[in-house]
Amino acid sequence: QEWKDLRTRQLYSRGDKSKKGNLNMRITVDDCGQGWLEIANPLGRTNGKTKSPRIKVPIIIPYHFYHQITNVFMGKQIGVKPKGKPIIEHQKYSVEIIRKQNEFYVNIAFDETEIGRVLDFKETPQSDVIAGIDVNPDRIAVSLCTKQGNFKGSKIFYLHNLNAFSTNKRATIIGQIVQQIKTWLLENNVGGIVLEDLKFQQSHDTDKYSNRNFHQFTYKKMLNSLIRMSLCNGFSVKTVNPAYTSVIGKLKYSKNFGISVHEA
Repeated sequence: QEWKDLRTRQLYSRGDKSKKGNLNMRITVDDCGQGWLEIANPLGRTNGKTKSPRIKVPIIIPYHFYHQITNVFMGKQIGVKPKGKPIIEHQKYSVEIIRKQNEFYVNIAFDETEIGRVLDFKETPQSDVIAGIDVNPDRIAVSLCTKQGNFKGSKIFYLHNLNAFSTNKRATIIGQIVQQIKTWLLENNVGGIVLEDLKFQQSHDTDKYSNRNFHQFTYKKMLNSLIRMSLCNGFSVKTVNPAYTSVIGKLKYSKNFGISVHEA
């Protein structure tokens, strides 16, 4: 029975742009905003019909990703047919159903459109407002300045007891925090972002306790999530060696503006 459960705990359907995003498993939303998963059931065909009836079950779409996910499967109008019917272009998305301890989880995978870009070594952000982001074991500090280097403000996004959670829960929390950061950056008209370069992650923190409790996998996940969010929302991204950024921040901003070294 255990072998049978393992063999039947997963169902996958690959995306197809020409089939409204996915032929066999589609995500829809009703007028009340409730998400639904429609699964084609070929065993339910009757009287020689070629189309399979669909099993329709409600799903919960995470609040922080609701608009991003719904924009994928709803498609976008690219024209109008002669009789006035809209022409909808759909984006392909793959759907995977996984059963875990008598509960079902739906994973959706799709290609993200990158409208921002990563700057090369010699380039600098040219936006009027630039955000510097410092990733730490218990918080992500974000500071804003003009392209001339004048301080504009800062905010800390806390990650309480992050390593106490499972990998999946940790990824969810990181995703939620990144969405909060995105909202704050857009509210402040930020156009460029400066982050630590992954190549220099080992020198991230000289405190042994912090290094021991801040797994490299979590650190990479946080930085990669921030970079992906930035590129998908049109920010220019500059990665730098963090070795001396804390020293510069401490000398130039920390005392003058009464902020922590992480924010500086």
